[in-house]
Amino acid sequence: MAGEGGDLNNEAQEEMQKAQRELNTTTNSVKDLTHEIEAGSYSTETGVKAKDMIDKWLEQMLLMEKARAEMSATDVMRQRLDQQYLFYSPIGATLDRKDRHISFVEGNYMELLKALNAARLRQKNLQMSTATLRVLNPPMFPLNAQPTNRLMILLGAFLLTFMLTALWFFIVELLDRTLRLSSMAMQKVGDRYEHVGQADFSHLKYVMICGCGFPNSKHNFEPAVMQFVRCFPNEHTMITVPE
Repeated sequence: MAGEGGDLNNEAQEEMQKAQRELNTTTNSVKDLTHEIEAGSYSTETGVKAKDMIDKWLEQMLLMEKARAEMSATDVMRQRLDQQYLFYSPIGATLDRKDRHISFVEGNYMELLKALNAARLRQKNLQMSTATLRVLNPPMFPLNAQPTNRLMILLGAFLLTFMLTALWFFIVELLDRTLRLSSMAMQKVGDRYEHVGQADFSHLKYVMICGCGFPNSKHNFEPAVMQFVRCFPNEHTMITVPE
């Protein structure tokens, strides 16, 4: 509200300054015109100097116009104040109405809360007062435990585990494409250890055929040859094919 009042005062001052500037411009114009018309005449029929009379007349006219401008600015400010009063006057009644509504809702809520607390207190009192009731017909419980199928569940779990394990090993053996020539057991042969073979393969003959893009066999196939000799020391044949 204070900000709007300051805006009104600024606008009124600007209008008064604008009117004052227009008044000064008009005054100077009238003075110049009057001086030009009355140039050369020093007195009137009554013996009063025309220049002094015109100056006083102009001074009074200026005072009258200034008073009119101030009254006009005052009227504008009064009209704007009346408009603001008409705009803000219903707000007080609206705020009072909303306060009454809030008080009414708050009162209803407090009454409901009070009734809820009273109901809970009555419920607790009834629970405490009816705690000594006697049981006329006690419930019937079974004398012996009912039989269960726990043994069958255990046997089924054992069989299912056995079947899943056997199926797992069968699938592994089915998918394994390697040649089982040796077992996991090891034995010492001379100065080194070897895996124990699954069977006697000494009567078999082994052939290695190795080909690559090397220009010659020397200094190129030695690692493969040494590995093959270590794996199959007897009855073997090696063929290396350079480029």
